[in-house]
Amino acid sequence: MLSALSIYFKIAFALKTPFIWLMDSQYETISKAKLTELCCNMPDLSYIPETRDCDNFAFIYKGIADRTTNAVGIVVGKVAGGFHAWNVALGEDGIYQVEPQNGLIVHEGYRPLVVII
Repeated sequence: MLSALSIYFKIAFALKTPFIWLMDSQYETISKAKLTELCCNMPDLSYIPETRDCDNFAFIYKGIADRTTNAVGIVVGKVAGGFHAWNVALGEDGIYQVEPQNGLIVHEGYRPLVVII
């Protein structure tokens, strides 16, 4: 288990944002293999703009992860064309960003504004 303070600095450094809301005082880590498994457990949902879009997929992925770990959070950031929501995960080897709509798991790539974990 890792303290919220250490998690704050890990996320702030990796994602380059100070706007992180930590909901727990201790956090677990998760393997990339487990993150991939969670992506495979996503329900087969059709994308519907403004109704079933990025924020909905991010909340569903977090809900699936919450059954076994508190290592996954939700991120909102600015991308070309507007705002986007995805997930952040406290990986065993660093901070991961997870795109729940297509299963992409990376260390870098998105520019978050706000993280809630």
